Amino acid sequence: MNGQIDMTADKIVNVADPTADQDAATKSYVDSLSNGLVDSVTAGNDSITIGGTDEDPTVAVNSTCLTVLSSAFDTATCTAQGATTFTRLNGSTATLDIGLCIGDNVTFNKVDGTAGVCGNNIRIGVTGANEIDTSSGDLTIDSAGGTTTLDDTTIAIPNVGAGTDNTVVIKSGNNLATDEIDPKVWEIKLVDYNGTSQIGYLPKYIDTTGTIDESIISESGTNITINGGLTAVALSGDGSCLSNVTATAIFPTTAVTNIASGNKFFINDGANKHVTYANLLTDLAGTGIVVESSDSLALAGAASLDPNTVPYWTGSALDDSIITRSASKITIGGDHLVTGSSTIYGNLSVTGDFTCVDTTVSTTSALSVTNTGTGPALFVKQGGSQPIAHFIDSNGDDIIFADNGALGIGIASPTEKLDVVGNIKASGSLTIAGNTTLGNAGGDSVTINSATITIPNVAAGTQSGDTVLVKDSNNCVKLDSVDPKIFTSTTLVDGSGTGNRVAKYTATGDTIGDSNITDTGSLITLDSDVTIGSGDSIKLPAAGGSIYALEKTFTASVGTGGTTVATFAKSGFDAGKYIVTLIKGVNKTVFEILVTYNDTAAFGTVYGIVDAQATSQLTNVDVTNTGSTIDLVITSASATTTAIVHGKAFY
Repeated sequence: MNGQIDMTADKIVNVADPTADQDAATKSYVDSLSNGLVDSVTAGNDSITIGGTDEDPTVAVNSTCLTVLSSAFDTATCTAQGATTFTRLNGSTATLDIGLCIGDNVTFNKVDGTAGVCGNNIRIGVTGANEIDTSSGDLTIDSAGGTTTLDDTTIAIPNVGAGTDNTVVIKSGNNLATDEIDPKVWEIKLVDYNGTSQIGYLPKYIDTTGTIDESIISESGTNITINGGLTAVALSGDGSCLSNVTATAIFPTTAVTNIASGNKFFINDGANKHVTYANLLTDLAGTGIVVESSDSLALAGAASLDPNTVPYWTGSALDDSIITRSASKITIGGDHLVTGSSTIYGNLSVTGDFTCVDTTVSTTSALSVTNTGTGPALFVKQGGSQPIAHFIDSNGDDIIFADNGALGIGIASPTEKLDVVGNIKASGSLTIAGNTTLGNAGGDSVTINSATITIPNVAAGTQSGDTVLVKDSNNCVKLDSVDPKIFTSTTLVDGSGTGNRVAKYTATGDTIGDSNITDTGSLITLDSDVTIGSGDSIKLPAAGGSIYALEKTFTASVGTGGTTVATFAKSGFDAGKYIVTLIKGVNKTVFEILVTYNDTAAFGTVYGIVDAQATSQLTNVDVTNTGSTIDLVITSASATTTAIVHGKAFY
C-alpha cells in the first residue's frame, strides 16, 4: 500500500509486529518532547520508513500488504474511492489515500493476521464470528452456525428456518431492505402473463403453460362483449340487454302429463306476468272452438261426427254432410246444388238421371254419347214452349227441332213437319203417301198424287233423245237437250280445275274445283294434313310388294289388372315399334316398345319412359301372341286409364 500519513511530532505511533505474540512485538517510540527521530522500522513484514519534519512527518510503508494499524487511531471513515480518513486519539483526523479510482480493478489475496491483503482471495477472520473465504474462486462465509457459499449461480444459506411472515428482503438502491408482499405468492396463485395487452379484454388462465392470456370477453363501459359462443348453466334477469344470443332452453326434468286448469305459464311482456291454463283455453276459444271438459280445445260438434263423413259448418258447429268416403270412392247422397264453376279431371260417371237446370253445357272437344243400355242414346224432353233442340253451324245454318215436333233445316221456324230451305238429295227410294206439289200451290205447279202426275202448261217438244223438261222464263216447262252424261253419271256439277289436281266437290256452290292432291302419274303429292279413317292403317310396300310396313293407331281403356290391347296380325309379323301414351286426367306417361316375333313366341323390350308427374302411370307391360294378333298387355297404376298406341309393323 503506497501513501502518506500526516503525523505531528506530538503524536505516538505504535506499529505492531505481526508475530504470533502480538503484545510482545509492540514497540514504543519517542514523541516530539524528546526531539527523537525514527527513520525506519523493520518488523519482519517489509519495512516502514518515517521521515519528514517535526511539523510534517511522513510514514512510508514499503509493502504491497497493509497489516494492522496501531490503536493510536480511534476510528477510520471511508470518505472517497481509494481514501480513508482516520481519527486520532487526540480528536484530530488524517487521510490515507491509496490512489484507487473508480473503474480500477482490485485483487485481494488474503486478509488475516499473517499475510495481509494478497493474492486473489479475501479472507476476513473475526474470532467467534464469521469468516469470508474466496480461495476456491467462490465467496464462502463461515460462521459457527454453518457455511454459506456464493458462486456464479447459487447462494446457499444454511440454518434458515421456515417463516410465515409476508416480509421479504429487497434491493433498495444499492442497499438491502425489507418490504411487505401479497400473501398469495405462498399459495401458488401468481402466474405469468402471455397476452398482447388488448385494452378491455379479461384475462384467463392457461393451465398447460401456467400463464395468463387474453380471453374472448371484453369490457367497455357498461357493456360486456363475448366474441364467440356462450354456454351458461343458468342466466338471471329478463335478458333485455342480451343481443346476438342463441339460447338453449333448459327444462325441468319432471314432465306434466295432465295439465290442470290452475297450472300457470310464464309471460315475458316486460312485466313478468303469468296466465293459468284455464284462462288460456278460454282466451283461445272463439267461433267454432269450444273448451272441452275444461281440459282442451275442440271444434264445436266434432265429437258427434261420423267416421268417413265429410263435415260441414252449420254456422255454430260442425255436422255430418251428405258426402261420405270409402277407400277411393266418394258418395254424395240426396239432391245437390253446385254454384259457380267446377272442373273435373278424369271421367265423370253418373248413376241415375242427370238434370241440367238453367245451365249451359260446353265442351272443348267432341261430345260423344254412347249408350250401353236399352233406352235411347239421347233423350231430350222440353217442358216449355221453346224448341226441343237447336243446332247451329258456325256459318249460321240451323237445324231445329220445334216445340210442335217440326224439323227445320236451314230455317229457324219450320212451318211443316219437315221444312227444308235448300236442295234435297236422297240416295235411295222416295216414298210419299199423299199428294206432292212441285212449285207454288195454286199456281204453275206439278201435282203428284197417288195415281196421276199433272204437268200443266207443257208444250210439245220437238227434241228427241237426250232431252229433259225444263222451265223457261215464262215459268213454262219445256223439253231441252242436255249432256248425255247425265244419264250415265249419278252426279253432274259445274266446275273447273288445274291439270293433275284431283278434283273436290264444294257443297256451298255445288261445284267442282282443285283439291290439295296432285297426281302426275308417277307421284301423288298431298299438300295438307292427312287423316286416315278410324281403324284404318297405312301400308308401305317395298319393291316387289311382298315386304311392307303397316302403320296404325290403337286405343283402349286399361286398368290395374292388366288389359290386352290387340294390334297387328301376327301372321308374317317380323318386328314392330310402338309409342304408347297412358292418360289419367292430368297424369300422363309415354314410352316405347320394340317387338319381334319368331312365328312361335313374341318378345319385346320397353325403353324411353317419360312421366309428366312424380309417379308413373305404367306398372307393367307384356307382349303376347295367344290369338291371331300381336298383343300388348298393359297394367296401369290407375283404373280406367286411356291408352293410345301408335304402332309400325314390318312384314
